[in-house]
Amino acid sequence: MPTKKHRLSHREHTPQDIPGILSDFHCHCVAYNFKFLRSVFDAKKFSRETGINPGESWSTSLPPKDPRTGYHIHFDGRVTDKSAEMTVRYVDGTIKPDTEAPVFAESIMSWLATFVADSSSRVRAWAHFEKPTATWRARFNLPFRVTMAGAEVTIDEVSLSLPRNRFRATKGRLGATDKTVTAWVNSLQLIEFDQFDLGKEVASFNEAIKMFVEQKA
Repeated sequence: MPTKKHRLSHREHTPQDIPGILSDFHCHCVAYNFKFLRSVFDAKKFSRETGINPGESWSTSLPPKDPRTGYHIHFDGRVTDKSAEMTVRYVDGTIKPDTEAPVFAESIMSWLATFVADSSSRVRAWAHFEKPTATWRARFNLPFRVTMAGAEVTIDEVSLSLPRNRFRATKGRLGATDKTVTAWVNSLQLIEFDQFDLGKEVASFNEAIKMFVEQKA
């Protein structure tokens, strides 16, 4: 847990390609959007540890403690008089460690929990995959061509409203190129901070997208 005051700020980093939890599933990003009421979020403690005051916004990249983790964090948000809204994005590719970072990528959920009175939170979550066409394909024929206003138009991406499912996935988006099948999936989840496991999360999202993409035999 960081003890020194450190203002979160945006830093430019060049991600390094290292095999990891996300790349194992051809996953580019997994993101969680939190909105805490001020009654359950300790804004004063958050300000002491980060240097961010209510009304200020932030955007930063957080490195992993161990580069072999293979991912880093994009962390941004804003604390107001009524709520604290923030997004935690796990992004494929590692970045160089930063000794002044207030928290490392691997422990951001447990760190975030130290500011929240509740042990869990309902969140909007989403994941983005880029599957190689050598081993994956869309269940929907993409791309396809249609005629609009007398001109031929190529449709290479579609949006999907998903049926009720065990993954709590609500929306999907599907695209295709010669080399990749891109899949996005949105869901509503209950995050238990002390039980958060990124590996299980990515595996669950990967199963969810199989409603509209599939591995080749």
